[in-house]
Amino acid sequence: MHKDEWRKRMKAKLKRIPIEIYERKCLFIYRRLFTEDVWKQARSIGITLSINREVETREIIKEAWKLKKIVAVPKSDPKSRELTFYALESFEQLEPGHFGIMEPKTDAAAIVQNDEIDLLFVPGLVFDRNGYRIGYGGGYYDRFLAQFQQKTLSLAFSCQVVDEIPRYDYDRPVDCIITENETIYCNIEKEN
Repeated sequence: MHKDEWRKRMKAKLKRIPIEIYERKCLFIYRRLFTEDVWKQARSIGITLSINREVETREIIKEAWKLKKIVAVPKSDPKSRELTFYALESFEQLEPGHFGIMEPKTDAAAIVQNDEIDLLFVPGLVFDRNGYRIGYGGGYYDRFLAQFQQKTLSLAFSCQVVDEIPRYDYDRPVDCIITENETIYCNIEKEN
């Protein structure tokens, strides 16, 4: 199956999750995330504001602020298809950006350099157990991950994890996927 078909099918599947089940699954994912060493050790996180039926990230951002972590949120550049991360200290610093995703107001936030992000949350629609993902098709994170050396993690519902997905040479796996049911450690080579 082609990536576009995977995207279409997964969006439809996520849309069918009843809100109360969606919220409960998010809570299980938060509990699992907040016990992970990679979360505890990170002084700074890079994270996108979730949309639609992605795992809700606002609660993660609030918890990071509570723990005095630096929260860096990306602004996308549709021309270059690149991401620039900005320090977020308040949800008031956000505005609708490309794809309708809430992004930082660049005049209200400081740039966070890529190497200053200890843990990057990588969004996606479909994942395999090796950490490869199908995103929304813009290639923003593929470009970013090609040069990113720190820890990466994705949050997903168990229905988003499948045995195998199409992958290309430019695809980069994440280190870990956290679902409501399990934590999948994927990219072991990066540990060394």
